[in-house]
Amino acid sequence: MLLFFFLQWVLALSALGLVLTQGRAADNWPARLVTGTISLYGILGSYGTTAFIGDVLSYSRLLALGLTTSVIGMAFNIISGFLKDIPYAGWGLFLVVCFAGHSFNFVMSILGAFVHPARLIFLEFFGRFYEGGGSPFRPFGFASSNVELTE
Repeated sequence: MLLFFFLQWVLALSALGLVLTQGRAADNWPARLVTGTISLYGILGSYGTTAFIGDVLSYSRLLALGLTTSVIGMAFNIISGFLKDIPYAGWGLFLVVCFAGHSFNFVMSILGAFVHPARLIFLEFFGRFYEGGGSPFRPFGFASSNVELTE
């Protein structure tokens, strides 16, 4: 707990230091503070602004996915709860619908746990860190009776 408290203060002092020193090129103190605050996230320039908006939308999408997962689980709980009151077969239907519904929700969550990080890596991170270059791919040889290559 003490370490967490210490790290919070280190983070706050680091952020304050960045805010106070990143706006040195501005003319007056309010402009320096605004520029320093904006530079905490790195949204200076048009690319930074669009990246900031993209990140906000991406986090909003993740929030919607979390809410959707909980709503789907709640819906299957409500549906299976209605089936529980049916005479004779109610408990069996309750177990089948509850198991099938939550299994579906679990499989969709597993799929989301793969798809969304892959989207972040391939779409958002490549634009920030990947630099193109190198030589184009030229295969050593290619032979096919159905395809004809021309230069």
